[in-house]
Amino acid sequence: MSGYTFIIGGGAIGWSSKWQNLVALSSTEAEYIGLSNAGQQLCWLRTFFEDIGYSQEIPTTLFCDNQGAIVLTKDLEYCAKTKHIQWKYHYIRDDVVAKGQAIIQYIPTDDMVADIFTKPLSLEKFEKFSHALGLRFRSSGSVKM
Repeated sequence: MSGYTFIIGGGAIGWSSKWQNLVALSSTEAEYIGLSNAGQQLCWLRTFFEDIGYSQEIPTTLFCDNQGAIVLTKDLEYCAKTKHIQWKYHYIRDDVVAKGQAIIQYIPTDDMVADIFTKPLSLEKFEKFSHALGLRFRSSGSVKM
C-alpha cells in the first residue's frame, strides 16, 4: 500500500492511497515506489502552480520515513541492489530529484502524515494526522441554539 499527501497552508490539496501493482522485495523498495508515485503528483502540482502564476524556483521537499529509499533517490551508483526495480520507478531519482524539482528529506515514522492512508493507527496518531491534513472534528450530539 502506498500513500502520499501534499499539504499547503495547513490543508491537504492532494492525496492518494492505493495498492502497489507489484510485490516489493523490501520495505526500502516499497517506499521508493511510493516516492516515485508521489514524485509524479509533485511534478503535476508544480506545473499547475506555474500555470496559475506561482513560480517554482526552489525544489519542493518530499518527506520519507525510510533512509534506504532516500539514498536510492540520490545515488546513481547504487545499482547492484536495485537492478531488479523497474525503470519507471527511477523517475523519482532521474527526473524529479536530479532535475532539482524535489529534495527528499527524512521524517520519523511517528510524524509521517501519509500513514493515515496506508495503515491502522492508534486514536492518538489518527487525530494528530487528521489535524495535520487540515481536518477538524465536531462533537456529535444535538446543536443548541
